[in-house]
Amino acid sequence: MKSYIFLIVAMLGVSNVWAKQYITGVQKVTFRIGPGIDNKIIAMMETGTGVKLIESGESWSKVKDSEGREGYIMNRFLTKDVPYELRYKWLAGQHKKLKEELAQVRDQQKNLNQDLSTAKRELASTKENLQSTASNYEQLKEGSSEYLALKQKYDAAKSTLSGLTTKVDMLQEKLSLYYFTWFLTGAGILLLGWMIGFFSKKRKKGYGGIQL
Repeated sequence: MKSYIFLIVAMLGVSNVWAKQYITGVQKVTFRIGPGIDNKIIAMMETGTGVKLIESGESWSKVKDSEGREGYIMNRFLTKDVPYELRYKWLAGQHKKLKEELAQVRDQQKNLNQDLSTAKRELASTKENLQSTASNYEQLKEGSSEYLALKQKYDAAKSTLSGLTTKVDMLQEKLSLYYFTWFLTGAGILLLGWMIGFFSKKRKKGYGGIQL
């Protein structure tokens, strides 16, 4: 139960991805071996690429890319804000995961309902048998040769009734928990759906290609 609450809270602050800095501002940015445009270009970094900050400078910062290469990128093309594209992918993944978990909860709920129905039928049958046995027991307990046999049957039915009553109570409690879990999961899916729509609109806003 706590894991679902934690997941919903985590969705409101999606910012902890691999890199501490991200490429921003233009379609591609030069990744150079030194702090200056006269230095050799290592690669062209696309917007949204994550890099690890090694050292900050006035105009250029030293970073490491996902392949382990170290180089320099102009500060104005670096940001700590997680790109909308990465946020969208993360949210979409969480949305898919929640839908799968919801499907599992529904399957478990279905099985639990079946178990509960079976237990209730057994309970009703046992109650009926107990009432019949109790009636016979009262009639024959005075000097009846079948008294002991009926008493054993009565005690066994009573014991079975007690066990089934406990089982039904436990199943009803567990079913109530699944209903609550289903409600939280459904709320998480609705929230993720709204956030995906919001970030999808943000993602469509791009920048023109600039190359330094």
